[in-house]
Amino acid sequence: GQSPIDESEVDVPEESWMGLWPLKILDMRRASGQARWAAVLLCVASATAVTPVLQLLTAFCAPAAIAPVELNTAGDFVILTKSGITTISDISVITGNIGVSPITQKAITGFALSDNPENKFATSSQVTGLVYASDYIDPTPAMMTLAIHDLEAAYTDATARDTSGPVNSSKFLDVNNGQIAGEYFTAGVYTWRSYVEFGADIYLNGSSTDLFIFQVGGYLSLGTNARVILLEDATGRGAPIAANIVWQVQGHAEVGTDAHLEGVLMTKEYAAFAVGSSLHGRIFAQWAATLGGENTITESLQPSPPPPSLPPPNPRPRPIPPPPP
Repeated sequence: GQSPIDESEVDVPEESWMGLWPLKILDMRRASGQARWAAVLLCVASATAVTPVLQLLTAFCAPAAIAPVELNTAGDFVILTKSGITTISDISVITGNIGVSPITQKAITGFALSDNPENKFATSSQVTGLVYASDYIDPTPAMMTLAIHDLEAAYTDATARDTSGPVNSSKFLDVNNGQIAGEYFTAGVYTWRSYVEFGADIYLNGSSTDLFIFQVGGYLSLGTNARVILLEDATGRGAPIAANIVWQVQGHAEVGTDAHLEGVLMTKEYAAFAVGSSLHGRIFAQWAATLGGENTITESLQPSPPPPSLPPPNPRPRPIPPPPP
């Protein structure tokens, strides 16, 4: 039987929040519902004294941090596959170890391998690192078996991550139906239930501690000259780094001519890099990896240098980049 309260007549002096603000919240909520409840919380947050209750609410409502995808011994390789590694030319530059298992070293082609005297590994003029396969002398076979086990475990972990944001949120689920050229992404777990393509640059905006996981239900395709560009946010902690970016692809991945990918690429099928394309990160393919020639594949141990001629960061979420000149 209580008569409604006119919200315009409710006076909430700032000093009334000191000591008895929880009771005031209850009164205000009865008077005007959820909208007033939100306003009250904002008013509390602006008070000069932050109470333990407010701190508890803040901690309870804060989003959970994303745990990194652990690579374990798979992280000792810049290219690791089950079925082979092929390069079409002899002028690619690969920084880091490469390896195959359970297939043998005969599936590593185009590298002009030189076996070491103990036959535990091989070397190549194109690889700044060592080349391993399952049929080299002990302890290499056991090492390769464990690395492939860790590759599979990392892929499974990345696949199982929950999509960020509310259920069915278009910010994280099926962004632009997989046509993501020009999109800006902040830290989180993004999921596409089908393929992902981009024929122009995409932008990852964040800090060096932010994690990005991209779950692709079909294939991944980068068009000619398309790039993943890393932008530093306002925290001043540096731009995102390739080691904190994971592409989990249930099909195959194709990186077009002169395109550039950042992050750890995990494919259920093959990974193919066209002439002049590059990657800063790692290639983990459960089939094979193919390099078309003149490729630069660099393991993700250090932050990426900024690409040239970057557009300035835009503070709006996922802004539309300016049209090309």
